[in-house]
Amino acid sequence: MFFFFLSFFSSQALHLVNMLFRKYRDACAVLDRKLKLLRRLTDLFKPYVLFEGIFDDKNSEKLQIASRKTCPETNAFNFDPTSIDWEDYMMNAHIPGLVMYVMK
Repeated sequence: MFFFFLSFFSSQALHLVNMLFRKYRDACAVLDRKLKLLRRLTDLFKPYVLFEGIFDDKNSEKLQIASRKTCPETNAFNFDPTSIDWEDYMMNAHIPGLVMYVMK
């Protein structure tokens, strides 16, 4: 009798737990997808975030100065890295491109 009660109670308890958590299944699936995306982004950007290199654009500046002297259409190309709005580029071009083409 005791074992019958125990098995009945445990099956009812499992059924109740299943019913309670069923409504959270979709929310958990959404959170799981977001967590996986965050992990993929972390793995993708880890080398760049932890990179401690220093970039030097002296040669491109020299090229720009020399081309201004010899080439009249230099201003049409405007290769000046300091004129790039990096925040705008990252938020409106780079990250949406990653989401669209890399994070499929």
